[in-house]
Amino acid sequence: MRDETGSMLPAFGGLLFVSFVMLSLAVEIGLLGVAYRDTASFADTAAEAGAAMIDPGSLHEGSTVINARDAVAEANATLARLGVAPSEVSIRLSDTSVCVAISRAHAVQALGYLAISSIQIEVTGCAEPATG
Repeated sequence: MRDETGSMLPAFGGLLFVSFVMLSLAVEIGLLGVAYRDTASFADTAAEAGAAMIDPGSLHEGSTVINARDAVAEANATLARLGVAPSEVSIRLSDTSVCVAISRAHAVQALGYLAISSIQIEVTGCAEPATG
């Protein structure tokens, strides 16, 4: 008769390792979702701040045209307050909308064993001025 004492130890060790990997991936995906949500919120906030810079002359004529210089300055100031680096930002303007694109690298923690050190997050937020 063979002694099978401890035969479950390797199976338990393998199961424990796989469980740890799955848990770390779930946490990493959650952190990536939070980073994406925060970046999207930053882009939307900056676009809305820029879109609020309406040219007063056009407003008196009954239209809402964005003052380009003030819109860019306000969007950049808002992003600076939020801690977004200017190198990560691209701002596009038209007469009636402001679009802020943010591209930033999210440093990952648990995916290092897969040779992934960062994931690029790219988000665009657009806003139009409104009167009311």
